[in-house]
Parts: sequence; C-alpha cells; structure tokens
Amino acid sequence: MTIGYIDIGANSARILIPLYEEDELSDTIVYKRNVTGRGKEGFLNGESLKSEFKQIAEELRSELDTSNLPPCCVAVKDNEAITDMCSLSVRTEGKAIAKSDVLYLKRNIDLDCPDDYVPLHRIPIGFRFDGGELIQDPVGQRGEVLSFYVMLIAVRRSELQSYAYFLQAAGVKIQHFIYDGLAHGLAAVRETNETTCTVFDLGANTTGVSIFENGLPVHFGYTPNGMDLLGIELVRQLRCSGDAADKLIMSKGMAARGNAITYLYSDNKTKGSVDVPRFVNILRLKLSIILQAARGEMANSLWPEITPSYRHKIVLTGGGRSLGDLLRVSQQLLKVSTTIARGWDRSDGDNAFMACLGMWMYMDGDNFGEPEFAKVARIGDKSAGGIWQWLKSVFS
Repeated sequence: MTIGYIDIGANSARILIPLYEEDELSDTIVYKRNVTGRGKEGFLNGESLKSEFKQIAEELRSELDTSNLPPCCVAVKDNEAITDMCSLSVRTEGKAIAKSDVLYLKRNIDLDCPDDYVPLHRIPIGFRFDGGELIQDPVGQRGEVLSFYVMLIAVRRSELQSYAYFLQAAGVKIQHFIYDGLAHGLAAVRETNETTCTVFDLGANTTGVSIFENGLPVHFGYTPNGMDLLGIELVRQLRCSGDAADKLIMSKGMAARGNAITYLYSDNKTKGSVDVPRFVNILRLKLSIILQAARGEMANSLWPEITPSYRHKIVLTGGGRSLGDLLRVSQQLLKVSTTIARGWDRSDGDNAFMACLGMWMYMDGDNFGEPEFAKVARIGDKSAGGIWQWLKSVFS
C-alpha cells in the first residue's frame, strides 16, 4: 500500500510518503514547505499555497522517478469543524433486543449537518442500557431504555473546495479526507494500547484534545496554545533568536543539567548565559499553561462524567521537541497517570510520523466500521420500494 499523506498546518505544508517494513509503518519521507497561503484562521491566499504544492509535487516526482504521484489522504484541519456526539434512545421496557431494534436506531438517528458542511466521518460508538456500560452488540440483552451513539465529524464545504483547488492543480489525486484530530488520536491510542484515555496532541500552534472510550472517539476539541509558547518565552526572557530558542529546547529541554547554559543573543554575536533552574522553570511554567488549557477543553466534554467505565489517563503525543523529562514533569503538572506515544523521537521535527500512522491504520481497515454503518444510515426512502431496496442493501 503506497499512499501519501498531506498535512497543511498554520506555518508549513507537507506531503508525507510512508515507508514500510514487513507491512509495518517504519518511517516517512517528508516534503515540507513554509506555507504562505494559510494562517491560523484558514486559507488566506490560495494562489500562494497552490504554488507551494506545485513545487513539492515536482520534487516528489523527481525523487520517486515517476510522473504519476501516489494517491493521497488529506488531513483536514478545520477550526470550525462540527464534532458532535449524536444519540437516539428507545424504550424497551425489559424486552430482549432484536436485530430490527438495532437497525431502527441506525436508520433513524439524526446525522444531518448544515448545507455548507460536508460529513467526513459517521462513526458508530455503541449502545448503552439505562446509561450503563458501553456495548457493541445489544441483541438479546434487556433493559428499560436503549441508547445508540454516533460521532459525527463534518467540515466546511469551503475547506474541501480549497484543498481540491490547489492539490488538483499540482496533479495530486485525493483518495480520502480524514479529520486531523482523528488521525493523531487513533495513532496515539493504538500505539500505547490505552484504549480509554484522553490524547493531548501537542502541536506547534495548537493542542488537540481527543477522548477515546474503548478505542472509539467520543470527543474532539483543541486549544490555541501550542509548544511554540516555550520558544516565544525563551526569546522574550533570554533575548535570543527563535532558532536559538528552538535549539536550546531540543538540546537541553527539561532534562538540562549543570550550573548554566550559554547561548547567543539575537544579534548572533554576543554571548549570554542562563542558570539551569531558571531555564527549566521557564519551560515548566509554559508547559503548565498548555496542559491546563487542554484539561479545560477536556472538561467541555460530558462523556467522562456520564460513562461509568471511563478511566482518567492522559496520552501525550507531538513531534520533534526533545524535552527530556517531559513525562515526569507532565505527570506532576497534571496529577494523573500519563504516558507518551511515539512521535517525539522522529527526526523530521514534527508530528508527521504519527499523522501518517493514523492515516495508514484508518485506510487499512481500522475505521470503526464506519462504511458499513453509513450505508445503513443514509437510507431515507420509506416507501415500499425504498424499504425493499434497503433490505437488499443491508443483507447483500
């Protein structure tokens, strides 16, 4: 399976080509450009971004020695995306659940979105009796009220039109769109085997927050606080350049040792120094702001409160910044059990590997049964002929 993954952030655009060893994703080839056509709020200059991708595509064709690029999966980052948990309940009054009851819920759950939005994912989460544990197959079981839950992810139609505009101009074939938060969250959950957890995806400009229950996504959100805050604060306090701040973070981080750290001021001539405790404290304070903001976004979800089986555990993922004692410090700041998914040790400096891993898992069939469910959910014609066509589609 050779497929590229396209990731367009606030400050960079990338085409990623996955490399496999014995059917396992081992690394990624990264083609990266500074993005002049997209900012934090959306596509500001599509023509500039189209030019950037034309250059990336040409480099990729040369590297792969082919005129036809592999089909690509596109990560959609839409700050105004709809990520709603939809539900439908029926009273069962203690009767055993039949297959027809399950089909009724799947057919009639409301998954509509505004006309200017396009649904990317309709993920069936599962069933619950009377607010109890989440189950996948309620047939034959009994309870008073049976509820069915679906995660709906929809993005603005204008976003997809923008992607299609400049990617098709570069000769890149779009095979599938995937919500960026789903790709990163799926990779983090599968890599750590923490199927019930909250994933904090520590990006440069934002922090993604995704809650998973039994391996299924039940909440997505983000905060406009990213790891760039650390570098910005070092520049402010140490009067060094942004490049110098990044090098200090990657080479020293929170595991810095010794009495003092030397560096160059922003003029790249004058030498300066900072005490190690002060340096580490600067990073620690800014990391605390990022993590607490992410916890605040997590609190916006009711799912942990209404789900008995939810266990509070944090999985951290991100890319490229060697912060040394990140895990230990994060556990102290969050005061909960914390683990780290792969991504921190990748050489490309971003979360490219984890994004590509999540895409690969999704495209390889780990898509939560979404295609089969969507086939059932889309049926709306209740005429006699429509019902007959529906039955044939369900049992074909």
